[in-house]
Amino acid sequence: MKTMNTDKRRRRPLLATVALLTALASHAQPASANEVLKWNETTVKVIAVGGQNPIQQTRSVAMVQGAVHDALNGIKPRHAPYYFEGVAAPGAAAEAAVAAATRTVLLSVIPAFGAPPQRAEALAQVEDAYRLALAALADGPAKQAGVAIGQAAGEAMLALRKDDGATRPAVYTPASGPGRWRPHPNPEPPNPPIKDPKLAPGFAASMLPGWGHVTPFTLLSTSQYWLPGPPR
Repeated sequence: MKTMNTDKRRRRPLLATVALLTALASHAQPASANEVLKWNETTVKVIAVGGQNPIQQTRSVAMVQGAVHDALNGIKPRHAPYYFEGVAAPGAAAEAAVAAATRTVLLSVIPAFGAPPQRAEALAQVEDAYRLALAALADGPAKQAGVAIGQAAGEAMLALRKDDGATRPAVYTPASGPGRWRPHPNPEPPNPPIKDPKLAPGFAASMLPGWGHVTPFTLLSTSQYWLPGPPR
């Protein structure tokens, strides 16, 4: 099994996210397509339980989807790989590959966000779902081969995104001027109402100020389609 280097991957910006998502369910039998959908739902559920906000969740979902795509493509090649180019052993079980790829990614991304109790609950839910998924498959070479290709695809995705900037601390310095965000008060009373009295006054801190520098999944760079700034 092998992976493409980052430069090669960056030369494939035409792999649009929509194509990647729709390709997942078209690889194999209906059973494996259903498994993809089931693990998509599990992914969204557990990363929310783990304390990831909607912006952080987009990265986790994309990583899972890319790994699952490449794992299934290693069993039955039908599309260009996103990153991982490994080939599964003959007869590998697609359902096991989906489960293993998803679990491998989630076990790594969940501990990077949220509070300890949130992370513990999310990890426990992942392991429970994985145990049930594998228990539904007959033991043997097909199951083992599926797990192997899934884990390999997941590990390749983790290596690719290891230094993508998603967990790098960033400080935002408020400033005045056109286009510069700064904390501001809420109207009194807040509209819509805000139950938490600590949040009601406003002046909330910036959210994920460094996210604009996170390595994109399909673009060449975060600045590829920057628009001109506001008039001064």
